[in-house]
Amino acid sequence: MAAAMYRTGVLSLGILVLLVECLTSSGCGNGRPKLVKVTGKVTLDGKPLEGAAIVFQPKTSGEKAGFQRPSTGVTDAQGQFVVRTYEPGDGLPCGEYLVGVQKREVVGQSKVDPGDEASSSMNITYKWVVPKSYADPLGSTLTANVTSSGINPAEFALTTGGKPAQIEIVGPRARINDP
Repeated sequence: MAAAMYRTGVLSLGILVLLVECLTSSGCGNGRPKLVKVTGKVTLDGKPLEGAAIVFQPKTSGEKAGFQRPSTGVTDAQGQFVVRTYEPGDGLPCGEYLVGVQKREVVGQSKVDPGDEASSSMNITYKWVVPKSYADPLGSTLTANVTSSGINPAEFALTTGGKPAQIEIVGPRARINDP
């Protein structure tokens, strides 16, 4: 009887150890791919760009092309970003990515509290700090490659081309005046 209880205890301990190893090893149990910590920099016309959102969309083809979750980061005052896929700073899986960078600011002041019902009938005017052509990873010309040693390129040097910032009006009244 004691021998049977001992074998059951050893077997239970072995299963527990195997389960803990599986859950703590990368990619086992949670279905997540192995991630590489990724940091980089974004500049606009040669100057660090603060407060820009950067999005990494995996390059894929076909419906079942594997990992497809986009990853994001936000630039600090020095233009530096740290990429997150699931949790802050966890990184990206190795692979090729389409990249989008977006920064726009509200022009003027809103006369209505954003939580107020009347705000849903107001337009908002934005100034695109980063040209809108960089915003969508699928339409942008920016790409990146992530390997176990990091990201290439590690810096995205954007330009305005000397053009003034684009202005965009969004909201229900903006659509009324659309051609």
